Amino acid sequence: TRVVFARSETDRLKHDDYVELPAWLPPRTEIIESSKTCTHPDFRGNDLFYSLLKHMALVTFQARRRWLLMSCTDGLRPLYKKLGCKDVGVTYVHPTMGIKHHVMIGDVLSMLVGGMNPIAWNLAIGPELWRYAKRCGRGMGMR
Repeated sequence: TRVVFARSETDRLKHDDYVELPAWLPPRTEIIESSKTCTHPDFRGNDLFYSLLKHMALVTFQARRRWLLMSCTDGLRPLYKKLGCKDVGVTYVHPTMGIKHHVMIGDVLSMLVGGMNPIAWNLAIGPELWRYAKRCGRGMGMR
């Protein structure tokens, strides 16, 4: 997984290389961008993807940011939606993979408080991250 932290509103995100991102997105300084999140075919179908997402949610939370920007293929789009991610309305064909990708955004605060499928919440966020947020005094608010 590649992670990008924009330091200013003029910093480019990796998705800028592929598509024009909508102007309505949250400020770049409130976003963590994740790309190249993939698992080897031998390890698909287990909890590894959920562990990666939990780690990304933790990184976003620890960076005191709220939003996680990423993209996925058609096949993974329903899973991302179960996790509470929303389509931003733009797609692109990845230049080296030749596969259509949907740009998605996830509200980590909403994910943290259960704004997703409950089974997915247990796998991807779970009580560990919730307890961590409460210990930090940020259970219901990010700042």
